[in-house]
Amino acid sequence: KMVERVTRLAKKAWDGYAWRMAGVGGVYVVGGWLHSKYERSVFREEMCRRAMPVGDAPLVNATDPPYRVQVVLNSKSGRGSVRDIWDDDIRPVFQYAAHIYDDPPLKVLMTDAPEDAKTEVQSIDLSSIDGLCVVGGDGLMQEVITGLMRRPDREAVSNLPVGIIPLGSANMFASTLHSGECDSDSDSSSEGQAGWAALTVALQKTRKVDVLELTTHDGNTVYALSAIGWGAPGTMAVHAEKQAWLKSHRYWYGAAMGLLTEDAESVASCKARVAYPKAASDAFVVGERAVDDRPGWVQRDLDVTALVATKVPAIAIGCGINPDARIDDGLVTLTWLPAQEGHVSRQKLFATGFRLSKGKMLADEPGAESLQVREFTVQVGDDAPAISVDGEAFDPKGLHVRVLPQALTVFSL
Repeated sequence: KMVERVTRLAKKAWDGYAWRMAGVGGVYVVGGWLHSKYERSVFREEMCRRAMPVGDAPLVNATDPPYRVQVVLNSKSGRGSVRDIWDDDIRPVFQYAAHIYDDPPLKVLMTDAPEDAKTEVQSIDLSSIDGLCVVGGDGLMQEVITGLMRRPDREAVSNLPVGIIPLGSANMFASTLHSGECDSDSDSSSEGQAGWAALTVALQKTRKVDVLELTTHDGNTVYALSAIGWGAPGTMAVHAEKQAWLKSHRYWYGAAMGLLTEDAESVASCKARVAYPKAASDAFVVGERAVDDRPGWVQRDLDVTALVATKVPAIAIGCGINPDARIDDGLVTLTWLPAQEGHVSRQKLFATGFRLSKGKMLADEPGAESLQVREFTVQVGDDAPAISVDGEAFDPKGLHVRVLPQALTVFSL
């Protein structure tokens, strides 16, 4: 009886403790949610306040038309809540610019399927708009840029300001573009980043950036802003693309699944022939040899774990590539990590990925090499994995890449 009584009292005490802990946990969760909502509201008000001078400024001529903006939104971005973020955090910033961004001059196009944005942008009458605003991730931006650059009116495209509001998984280009604009009052959440980027459009300040032109062996041309990856980055992109619902976590998933399900040797080794122009005054490095049918070009046969051509310092899940990469210098930075000799273990590959995720640059890895060029070609074998273009899987085996200097105007403070 004594044991039963002690057991009953202990159970009663535990039940009361559990309920109290559940109550404390509930208060903590609800309080955290309310605090985040409050911070988001304060940040939104600050962005709107900064946009007000644009709306309050008098028009030069009362008959001047308002500033016309075409908005392209990806309905799959922003953890599926892009409509809410648009209504709560982006549109208010535009509306506080009053006579400039009020409807109907603010046109909104919602995309639902791949290639929608590319097709729509190619047919837009550029004379009917003063700016283009892309609300989504790197994939949508790559579609929009390809659609624009395929148009015959290239000069008009070059002078059309494009706003980039990041609501994707990686936001490689937007993170670099807006990296120096945020201040201590900025919100680091996806909604806060979107609000800050919207402010750059409202203030109408612009800069020029480069565009990467990619031509496949069959003559197909696409365009990109951020990075192209062969080897391990391509494997990661293939697996990540199948799990888009994981949003920003999909690249971690892609990296893990690539190493767990693929043969470690195939992930760690990608044979590529890289060719690029070289000044006559520059000495040849080990492995370089002249290209017979292309005077002034040299080529190298590489066996790499990762080969990345980038305009941004970091890609995908924040993995650093090369701090020398710039979005407006007319050069593309090639960085590669040679394949390890002998047996390659998954543990070594995981260790390399972990170091990169913690801020170490690929260019600083032992044995890594890098160079900056204005154009290059890459040939890989038929058994090579797909490549990653701005985080999306792409499949050509031969590619000619060149930089189009200052080919795009973007909104940026």
